[in-house]
Amino acid sequence: MKNIFVIALIAVSLGVSCKEEEPKLFAVEQCRNDGQSRFCTLILKVVSVRLEDQQGSPIALDRFTVTGGDYFAEEIPSEWQQTNGQYTIFSDTDAERIEVGGSDFLFRGIINERVVINEVYTVGFDCCHVFLQSDNDTTRINSLF
Repeated sequence: MKNIFVIALIAVSLGVSCKEEEPKLFAVEQCRNDGQSRFCTLILKVVSVRLEDQQGSPIALDRFTVTGGDYFAEEIPSEWQQTNGQYTIFSDTDAERIEVGGSDFLFRGIINERVVINEVYTVGFDCCHVFLQSDNDTTRINSLF
């Protein structure tokens, strides 16, 4: 009888300690299921940041990566991006990856195989388009080398 009680106690304690992790709630799913009608524009929105040096001149990266959750992108910037120091972090095409309340993405900029920026930006979704939740879309880099 004691053995059955001990086995039952162990089984109950294992069941309590092995709680399932709450599934992530993604903003797109919440918007689809909230029963509200929306009229969204058909434009493609992007979230981008501008990188400049202390004098306000644009910084030309050799490449950059964006990571967050199961998302990973590695990009070779276009000539326009390098000239303007403006780099895309995220766009509407990947909106289904945004969690309710926003998701953090690590932007890592590289010049001559050296990381010159390692910054986290929070991206939100308003049921139509992605947007930058972080306060600042311009980052000044003190020293490149």
